[in-house]
Amino acid sequence: MQPGRQSAHHRGASAGRHPDGARHHLAGRGHHPQGRRRRAAELRRLPGRAHGRHAASRGPHRRLDCGADRHGRAGPAAAGAGLRQRHLQADRQAPAQAALRPGLGIGGVEIVGILLAAGRGRRFDPGGARDKLLQALPNGDAVAVASAKNLLAALPRVLAVVRPGADRLAAQLAALGCEVTVCADADSGMAASLAHAVARARAAPGWLLALADMPYVRPDTLRALARALGDGADIAAPLHLGRRGNPVAFGRRHLARLLALRGDQGARAILKDHPVTDVAVDDAGVTQDIDTPADLAWPDLAPQASHNSTNHMKKPSKKTADIAYAIRAKDLAGHLFEVTLTVRDPAADGQVFALPAWIPGSYMIREFARNIVRIRAEADGGAVALTKLDKDSWRAAPCAGPLTLHYEVYAWDLSVRTAHLDQTHAFFNGTSVFLRVLGREDEAHQVDIERSLEVAAKTWRVATTLPELGAKRYGFGSYLAQNYDELIDHPVELGDFALATFKAHGVPHDIVISGQVPNLDLARLCADLKAICETQIAFFEPKSRRAPMRRYLFLTLAVGEGYGGLEHRSSTALICARADLPSTASPKGQAIGDGYLKYLGLCSHEYFHTWNVKRIKPAAFAPYDLQTENYTPLLWLFEGVTSYYDDLMLVRAGLIDEPAYFKLMAKTVGSVLRGSGRGKQSVADSSFDAWGKYYRQDENAPNAIVSYYTKGALIALALDLSLRAKTGGKKSLDDVMQALWQRYGRDFYQGAGRGVTPAEVEALFDEISGVKMKPFFQRYIRGTEDLPLAKLLAPFGVKYADQRKGGKPSLDVGLGGADTRLAQVHEGGAAHLAGLSAGDALVALDGLRVSANPSNLETLLGRYPVGAAVAIHAFRRDELMSFTAILQGERVPNISLSLAAPGKKTAALARPSAPAR
Repeated sequence: MQPGRQSAHHRGASAGRHPDGARHHLAGRGHHPQGRRRRAAELRRLPGRAHGRHAASRGPHRRLDCGADRHGRAGPAAAGAGLRQRHLQADRQAPAQAALRPGLGIGGVEIVGILLAAGRGRRFDPGGARDKLLQALPNGDAVAVASAKNLLAALPRVLAVVRPGADRLAAQLAALGCEVTVCADADSGMAASLAHAVARARAAPGWLLALADMPYVRPDTLRALARALGDGADIAAPLHLGRRGNPVAFGRRHLARLLALRGDQGARAILKDHPVTDVAVDDAGVTQDIDTPADLAWPDLAPQASHNSTNHMKKPSKKTADIAYAIRAKDLAGHLFEVTLTVRDPAADGQVFALPAWIPGSYMIREFARNIVRIRAEADGGAVALTKLDKDSWRAAPCAGPLTLHYEVYAWDLSVRTAHLDQTHAFFNGTSVFLRVLGREDEAHQVDIERSLEVAAKTWRVATTLPELGAKRYGFGSYLAQNYDELIDHPVELGDFALATFKAHGVPHDIVISGQVPNLDLARLCADLKAICETQIAFFEPKSRRAPMRRYLFLTLAVGEGYGGLEHRSSTALICARADLPSTASPKGQAIGDGYLKYLGLCSHEYFHTWNVKRIKPAAFAPYDLQTENYTPLLWLFEGVTSYYDDLMLVRAGLIDEPAYFKLMAKTVGSVLRGSGRGKQSVADSSFDAWGKYYRQDENAPNAIVSYYTKGALIALALDLSLRAKTGGKKSLDDVMQALWQRYGRDFYQGAGRGVTPAEVEALFDEISGVKMKPFFQRYIRGTEDLPLAKLLAPFGVKYADQRKGGKPSLDVGLGGADTRLAQVHEGGAAHLAGLSAGDALVALDGLRVSANPSNLETLLGRYPVGAAVAIHAFRRDELMSFTAILQGERVPNISLSLAAPGKKTAALARPSAPAR
């Protein structure tokens, strides 16, 4: 993890989502008051659903299997018996076709649901005394209410059409969240209601036409029909055991035909003359309506075998998971993701769900659950009570599965560790959006990443290393993780991003750059990152040169100002300043600038984590407990050693020379020596206290703590030099890292790996060096002594110097930047001894105003010699105070590293950064 913007190159240097009627197909369903005779004649005309529910599908059509649809999303067919069809080749081309249709997205497009609730239901009660749509089902819901709930669970917008005078029905549907419209011509036939509703939603990309007297159609079936439109279907209808049912989804190309429907004319001609995609479902509800009072009892909706049903049985084309998520960018301007989570078999005593409190790699409790805006649960179309257990978790009331949670997540943190959503892009980590199903973490987890319907997102793509299930690379659709840990270890970027790819030792590596970057030089970026990646792969696997992942992804968000990174098992999420990225406008052969060098160092750091911390882990992280702090004294090894190698790999990859590397290392030395906290906190304690101190730094941090990143990098340098010196150059820190990889990291995700303990780390250093390293660990890792770098570097021909400007007068403070307020007051400095404190706003020095932007403090101090007394006026809160300070010489370290003069007997041992011979 690179926690944030740093002044020094090394990270860590500072703080850092059913009308009435008989049993017949929606396409021609009538409401006409003349009743049964006309309906019977009409039923005989219907192509898809005959009287008695035995019509076979006719006409041109395609089939999709809801058990494993084109996105691989878990559907009803996955539960067991039922018709399961393989996809036709024509379906595989649907995304490209769909992309040409205005308003139709690819993979899970959401259309407008239309609930036809304007019929009179005379077969249910010929006398007309009882409105069947208001009759109660066994669960207490009215027929139309249950139908509406299912539709609302599947689609964000539902338009319900009622007849004049149906005020009670209209009120109930409106209370659920339906948009209610009255069709004055409802009694002239169902077609009038259908055309009336479509006209009210004519701007939609498609319509799912549902019947209010069919309350048993499952939400998953409704979603599958909507997705079929998004995958290129013009018309989609459910198919159960060879019989076509309801509802039916129509794409936008049929708008004029739907609006032209009149009287009791159904959509028979539309279905007859145009291709219909049959979506195979294991949902008998698609052929079950409420036609008589006897139908109000719960029907037996279990799959029924028939004499020819086995002829239709085929294996699902893709595996589906019992734990399935769907996520969509719902409101770009409102920064809301919409998420659903379905658990097929929830715990009998009430399933518990929890959102992680922190994300691996960033050691701070962040309470991601605070961003859940609202949450609800349902099972079989009915509400299920949720009880909040604590700030992160909920328990659902016992219910018969499947259980589905619906919740929204607020995403407005522009960082690599949470989630961010607006009109320019979307980004999320699984820890911010995917609730954990307690007790089921080791099972497969499926996620459907669905396209947003907003215009700003119509051309977005998906960038992630989640294994694809039904989705194509960089496409919307379904993905499958083997467990929850894998699910949350693949960040996702959605947007119109720049994309490039290269191979490192045969493994594809992709670069995704989001944000506006004029003249981005992707070719150079590919070449430089390829060199870094191949160097690191060869470092850990010098013989096989085999990478630990099948594919790797660099996700970068370019902004005006920003810096940071977070490691994952096969990707990294990065933020950088766009000015730091290479430009095609730069002269060819130009040396790497400081900004680009910083970005390459960041990439190198996070890529090294692919081995060190993502697979070689401290025992405390194997496994993670994501609800509370996980304490370890080893972050110096996992972050500090990584910080040592990130720049070293730039040298070994040939991107920078040794003098440039010495300059970077000198900055790191200076940043450590600058703070007096290094004498109060060891790197082992700094590692352990990361949760409460390093990640919660205040103005006194330089005086109280030390960074396990920067001092950890210096410890790595000292260990490397010590091992080389003690073994005559035969062993080095490289050997220790390779041994850690072979013993603890290589097989970690194959079930044979485990975390390493502090004792095992120390023992390994003893083994590699052949001598006891306990004194080193005691003094510099568990202790607070400064590392003897000058002494350690000398045998390698490197000269260490600290040329502080002792003659330059100083108060030894840090300014806030925007004003004259003191950000830090260093312990023992002139300001501290004079009584000044962090937060004080300087007003004047010896009667002369202190200004900011630009600051004139250094100029004012330059008029005095070291040792001079100066009068300082400053505001503390709203009180003016005066101080007298005795100026000291500059205390900021000025470290330099350089090769010793030739001829001296100082270069017998090979330097870690020496060019390869």
